Amino acid sequence: MSKNPVIKFSNFSEKLKDVVIVPVSKDGSVAAQAAHVGGEGFVSGLIAKAGFKGKLGATLETYLAEGAGAERLVLVGIGDPAKLKNDDWLKIGGAAFAKIGKSSEANAILAVEGLEISAEAAADFALGAQLRAYRFDKYKTKKNEDKADAKDVKLTIQVADAAGAEKAYEAAAEIGEGVLLARDLVNEPANVLGPVEFAAEAEKLEKLGK
Repeated sequence: MSKNPVIKFSNFSEKLKDVVIVPVSKDGSVAAQAAHVGGEGFVSGLIAKAGFKGKLGATLETYLAEGAGAERLVLVGIGDPAKLKNDDWLKIGGAAFAKIGKSSEANAILAVEGLEISAEAAADFALGAQLRAYRFDKYKTKKNEDKADAKDVKLTIQVADAAGAEKAYEAAAEIGEGVLLARDLVNEPANVLGPVEFAAEAEKLEKLGK
């Protein structure tokens, strides 16, 4: 079965590792907090050369030069910042997490020029990543190299209100756990999860309330 990513929130920092995720608005702008990634002018130059439009959920990735701190840069489009809804941050978080691949650690610089990102929006970004990480591979035969690659992914989300985002994500993560449980139950074959087995799974939830 897939594992949830290990998600934490922090203040903005230039210390990066493995993968760095940067939001891009529809006009191609990025926040000042991400201007240092890859060196001065690197991100804006990449956006211009690639013609990246920052469409909601669109992504663009590239490798970074040695010494940049991180190995890869993932740009994720957020569309028009003025029209963003919290549900959109779910999509953005999922799209960004999909590009982490087999890397063990990622940093998301959750800042947008001219937009104050709420704690709830940051929590939704994290929830999107949590849901995107899901895989039902319980019955899939794993090769030895696949077993070696099976490790937790650490996602650090840098945001202005790190403490508020962490608190908001506590509730969001519980919703995510419920969604993942429902997916597990739906994916189980009928010869494994019949009415009796389903009832047993439901009884496990009794302690959570009625």
